[in-house]
Amino acid sequence: MDFTPDADCQALAETVAKICAKYGRAYYLDCFEKKEFAWDLWRELAGIGCWGLCVPEEHGGTGLGMRAMGLVFEVMARHGMPITLAAVGPALAGTVISRHGTPDQARRYLPRLVSGEGVICFAITEPQAGTNTFKIKTRSEEHTSERS
Repeated sequence: MDFTPDADCQALAETVAKICAKYGRAYYLDCFEKKEFAWDLWRELAGIGCWGLCVPEEHGGTGLGMRAMGLVFEVMARHGMPITLAAVGPALAGTVISRHGTPDQARRYLPRLVSGEGVICFAITEPQAGTNTFKIKTRSEEHTSERS
């Protein structure tokens, strides 16, 4: 598989690099030390469509996919801004909701995620799995009950 970015992804990477350079690592570290979220950076990246890359167009995203999102993460990391919440929210949760959520869930959550106004995350609580979601043993099953 060829991982060379196409023209759209290359332009996106260049824009993300300019934004990250504008804020600088000092901004990110200052937010981290103050235990504050890097909202200004988050919203500016949302403004150029970064948080909608894995969300289909019908839900307000661009639909460019995980490859484009991975490129954004790479550029951010290169500039010392590892906002891992972006991986959990826009990449994972956005993809799951757009593919497996109800139409109401997609209408309710995806526009706020794509715009940067909202943040989505999830918690992994199964003790034996740690952060490896592939080791989760809990599952859900639909049951119907008949009451007399």
